[in-house]
Amino acid sequence: MLSATPKRVLSVLSVLALTSFGFADKIHQPKLTPQNSGTTQGLIAVSPVNERVVWASGRGGTFVKTTDGGKGWTAGVVPGAETLQFRDVQGVSDKIAYLMSIGNNPTDFRIYKTVDGGANWTLQFENQLAGAFYDCMAFWTPRRGIAHSDSVNGVFPDLRITNGKVWQDISANMPPALPGEASFSSSGTCVAAQGERNAWIATGGSTAARILASRDGGNTWNAYDTPLVSSPSAGERLSAAIGLRVQLQATNAAPEDPRVVNALRTLLTDRSSLVRYRAVEAVRAGPQLAEQFEPELRTLADNDKNREVRETARKVLVRAGL
Repeated sequence: MLSATPKRVLSVLSVLALTSFGFADKIHQPKLTPQNSGTTQGLIAVSPVNERVVWASGRGGTFVKTTDGGKGWTAGVVPGAETLQFRDVQGVSDKIAYLMSIGNNPTDFRIYKTVDGGANWTLQFENQLAGAFYDCMAFWTPRRGIAHSDSVNGVFPDLRITNGKVWQDISANMPPALPGEASFSSSGTCVAAQGERNAWIATGGSTAARILASRDGGNTWNAYDTPLVSSPSAGERLSAAIGLRVQLQATNAAPEDPRVVNALRTLLTDRSSLVRYRAVEAVRAGPQLAEQFEPELRTLADNDKNREVRETARKVLVRAGL
């Protein structure tokens, strides 16, 4: 190997500098063109199929689609999902797409599929497990994919589809969950699938922020700690917020125990945006809670740094007529 003389190093650096400046001159900012989506509902997730076909989804059971690169969009609402939010969408073609929903009740976590461009939707999965919160999904092929949920009692109740029709429980394949381990639920960005068999899931909220990885299509998984900051106490607080949401859904009554009220008020002002979001979800799950926590909700709706927390708090206030 040739040793690098100072002169040669200087020459290389000069070439790199000139190349870098020349490249910088060619960088252009993207041109953003406003388009009419055909809906006033907030859109959360987007899935481009190619340069012409794009699907997006959001609140009020809404989906939108373009088949001409955005020149025109058509909007629709999935029957029976009018009160749900579609947090993730996977476009396959101009005819085929999947939608994943969330809501206030365990059965509001669903997966739908269309094979006729959105004219009709088939309910492929409806959750029955209390405490499950399906955050995201990803696909290797149009017929093979996975869906990921927050942990429930130390288990990830994740799903896999291998034939484009039936979702199957693969919780037994997943690594044990840490206390309070969960993933962020906005826009379906917590899982990625690559190639034919690789998949990665990002988690947090416990003693470590982890990556769950599979190299065999979800048959087996390994968990890897990351250097990202994660707090055990945040995991405990997250578990408390999720537990309150489940409890309020089950009892369908406002909490009378002042300790529950104080705990929820504390969680609404937590330093973790994920904990605050789950606390707002708990308020939304219980009847007449919006009035009780109106000051906290208004502060979140107006000032929270996290957009999803702001928008969810606003929706709770609007639904309560406040």
